[in-house]
Amino acid sequence: MSQGLNGKALLTESVKLTATVAEFAAINKSTGDVPAAGERCDGVVQTAGVADDVVPMVSLGTTTVVAGGVIANGAALEVETAGKFVTHSAGVKTAVARQAAAADGDELLVFLIPNA
Repeated sequence: MSQGLNGKALLTESVKLTATVAEFAAINKSTGDVPAAGERCDGVVQTAGVADDVVPMVSLGTTTVVAGGVIANGAALEVETAGKFVTHSAGVKTAVARQAAAADGDELLVFLIPNA
């Protein structure tokens, strides 16, 4: 388990997983799995888990996520495959980078954007 970065969660909820999910992955609470690339997410899980695990999910505030590529500080982000985050191009804006990421797999701090 990673230590994560110093985020400030304003709202943390529990989510029951329906699949294996990596630590700091985007999550869809109603399906219990990562959303499809470009789709909205309900939050970011704080621990890895497998189907039927109940794990904490930050749904509002700042949290650690995993980059799917190079990300500039301040960039708008969207969800990519495996629950990673990438610079926004055509999908739903889900977060704003509070730090830069140099490569795929880097952890960075983001501010989550609620998606109603």
